[in-house]
Amino acid sequence: AGDLVIGTPKRAPAPAPPPAKPVAAAVFLGPEPPAGQPRPPVIAAAEGWIRANKLTSVSLGRPPVALFGKRDYRPGAEIPLGNGLKMAVAAVGDGWVEFTTAEGYRFRARSSTGE
Repeated sequence: AGDLVIGTPKRAPAPAPPPAKPVAAAVFLGPEPPAGQPRPPVIAAAEGWIRANKLTSVSLGRPPVALFGKRDYRPGAEIPLGNGLKMAVAAVGDGWVEFTTAEGYRFRARSSTGE
């Protein structure tokens, strides 16, 4: 005969979530525009480019190289942002890339798994 079990039934653990896809996080490093002044269009354009072009990987060789999608960028490379705006790769580090604009604004793209 079978055993009679009294109590709360145990539930199977929830399945693990799928691995997160790499995403580029855009970080505005400054400087902030003067108080009362609107943010210049180059800030939104740079942040938009960083979000739209995912940082796939970096190589810290000589010279260091950042891979966004299938395009590679080295320090000094200029990136057109549209409407005559552009930014340049300033530095490549372990999991991040820093950009500068002619107006003096700085940005950082970093690779993350979204965790």
